[in-house]
Amino acid sequence: MLGIVVDGHATRGRQAAARMVTERLFVGDATAFPHVAVSDPSEAVQLIEGAVRALVPDAEVAVAALVA
Repeated sequence: MLGIVVDGHATRGRQAAARMVTERLFVGDATAFPHVAVSDPSEAVQLIEGAVRALVPDAEVAVAALVA
């Protein structure tokens, strides 16, 4: 699996609120992309498999979703 981490540095005066792990998995508090916020890795997996962006609260949940 290819993952890209966007570190949240400011861009054009705006601070990124979430980090992108994959095109459908974000970690953080908010993102401007359409998404569903979940805190359970299995819910994140279901969203990702359904082509929906998942926003999880922390790296621990993100890693568990990727492993699953």
